[in-house]
Amino acid sequence: MRSFYVALVDVVYWPVVQLSVSAILVRVPTRRFSSDSWITRARKWERSLVLYRTLGVPLWKKRLPDAGFLVGGARKQVNPYSHSDVLRFLSELRRAEVAHWLQLTFAIFCWFWNPIWSAIAMTLYAISTNTPCIAVQRYNRILVLSRSARK
Repeated sequence: MRSFYVALVDVVYWPVVQLSVSAILVRVPTRRFSSDSWITRARKWERSLVLYRTLGVPLWKKRLPDAGFLVGGARKQVNPYSHSDVLRFLSELRRAEVAHWLQLTFAIFCWFWNPIWSAIAMTLYAISTNTPCIAVQRYNRILVLSRSARK
């Protein structure tokens, strides 16, 4: 019976964490994401985008769900010829990346109430649901920055 309640906690925990982190970050002023931080800064090894293309990010990125609308975010149409639209889009990519990094860190707490095998499963769940989103945010931002630098 105890395992039923542990599983129930896990089933409720993840949606609450994911929506709460996103709901908090969507209320942070956009200017806070106007430049790269240590966590969002593109590393030398990823600037060529070879890794992201090898992993097929451009092929599957549109298939990822976008739940931002659930917490007050909105899909925005970006005019690639509008400098302010591009800057806003880059800020939103940083915001989304930070949200997924934070959501990923919440796997640590699953180790407090789960048996080891389940804590490992919860950690793998966090990794498998957040790293593709992080990869897409990073890919898109590096791509947009490289294209805008060429203009």
